[in-house]
Amino acid sequence: LLHWSTGRIYEGPMTVSMKCTLDEMPVFAATSHVVPLRLDTYVDESLGQAQVVPNGLKLVVFAGGIAPALGGGEIYEDDGNTTDYLTTENYANTIVIYKANNSSLAL
Repeated sequence: LLHWSTGRIYEGPMTVSMKCTLDEMPVFAATSHVVPLRLDTYVDESLGQAQVVPNGLKLVVFAGGIAPALGGGEIYEDDGNTTDYLTTENYANTIVIYKANNSSLAL
């Protein structure tokens, strides 16, 4: 596992104890994964956070391991408002695959 903010890698089965302030959240990511993050968002004031519309997507790659590294993930998107995805194909799945070596990263 990789600690998101420090970049420290934890290996093997273990329990990690750490002190954090109320403003901090310890976030860990598994190596060889891609984590999608929302970019700037528009919030519909009438609905508040219930209706957050992302203006973009940022992919954070946690390559880890020994180069060349290969990994990826899947991004699922729907309209965020209805249950149409249950009865129609009103959604999207995007497969993200990366290959990294000592000097480059390809998505």
